[in-house]
Amino acid sequence: MSAKKKCTVFAFHPDRWDEAIFAERFLYPILNSQEAAIFRAMGRMLFYRFLEYREHSDRTESLVAADLRGAVRDLQLTARFVQAIGESFDAEDLQPEDVPRVTLSAKLAPEIERLAHDLAAVLPAEGDK
Repeated sequence: MSAKKKCTVFAFHPDRWDEAIFAERFLYPILNSQEAAIFRAMGRMLFYRFLEYREHSDRTESLVAADLRGAVRDLQLTARFVQAIGESFDAEDLQPEDVPRVTLSAKLAPEIERLAHDLAAVLPAEGDK
């Protein structure tokens, strides 16, 4: 079975992987257009290889637990990123339309972290897999 068809909830979009915060915020400013194309192609290749590896994994935990563990890590990184936005700017240095965005970011970061904590609580400890 194709790794792309294996998902039961939503379709994966490897062509959109580069819309992630990491790529947009940290890598694209230092890449030229040819390097960015190579970066996207490498990302698609890794995306499919990782999906295919899951079918042959020697993990002792279920795919659901593994996916949730990945979601927890993503939420933790997102919480830190949103918190950094909420705490990195002085209100007087912002454009007026950005003030509510920064304020909302500071307010939402702990809620995102709580979601990550709640999800992590239902997973077995890393060594207990």
